[in-house]
Amino acid sequence: MLLSRTKPAVAASATGPDDCGGSSQASSAMESRLPTLEEFLEKRDFTGAMALLEFTGGAPSGSASTSSQLEAALWTAYCAFHLGQHRQAMRIYQDLLSDKSMPPPL
Repeated sequence: MLLSRTKPAVAASATGPDDCGGSSQASSAMESRLPTLEEFLEKRDFTGAMALLEFTGGAPSGSASTSSQLEAALWTAYCAFHLGQHRQAMRIYQDLLSDKSMPPPL
């Protein structure tokens, strides 16, 4: 289920056509909160998790630590695998294994 498809249905049922006033501020505050990676993974929404990882992982390389980049790459490969994008997952894993700056596998 796509997150963008569920938001309008939730917003329409929460505010209603005759409702005008205070509840619109509360619903807009709830909509502005970005879901966490754990929330997407608990719902098995791997598409949403990949979108979140691409959105937050798109920062310049100097602003994020190596461990957070490694973690984002591993979760991206995990989500790609579960979405059936096996070649993309394999490419990410091979890139991580060939990168000399990454810690060695256990």
